Amino acid sequence: SGDLVRVQLHVADGVITVTAFSEMKGTSKTWQSDEEEDWKQYYVTGSWNRWGFSQMSVDRKEPRVYRYLVELGPSGTEEFHLAVERDWTLQLYPDCESAGLGQGSLCG
Repeated sequence: SGDLVRVQLHVADGVITVTAFSEMKGTSKTWQSDEEEDWKQYYVTGSWNRWGFSQMSVDRKEPRVYRYLVELGPSGTEEFHLAVERDWTLQLYPDCESAGLGQGSLCG
């Protein structure tokens, strides 16, 4: 019969480790993600882009900070949500429409 290989996945503090153990050979091989590597892409969706997804940029000085610059329309206000991987079910948004700076609670 063929070799039995056991695969182990470990995720801790943003680091992903995968180890494969070969029963027949008695050996293992391990792969690990880079601690600084970010596996997600973040997007902003809002009234100015007709609720399409625009990718946010990683800040060069702060690699865990994402930014997006929006030019406000004539009304001086825009509505927006933040989304992970263009997934409508993975969003952050205010708990009320037309919330001003510092108003409302964050949902998602």
